[in-house]
Amino acid sequence: MAQINLKEIKCVPYQPVEVHQGYTDHSLHINVSNNKIKICDIEEKIKQKFIGGKGYDLWLM
Repeated sequence: MAQINLKEIKCVPYQPVEVHQGYTDHSLHINVSNNKIKICDIEEKIKQKFIGGKGYDLWLM
């Protein structure tokens, strides 16, 4: 199999946080146009509405 050479193009410092009921209450936003990456907190109202069942992924869509 051919070897794949990968190059890191962006790095963001991140401190792991405690997982609560399968969630870290953060989302990762990646802009591929300008290589900007940011870690955002999930708002309390979003957590209350979407935790359980459908989950955050439905909100993100």
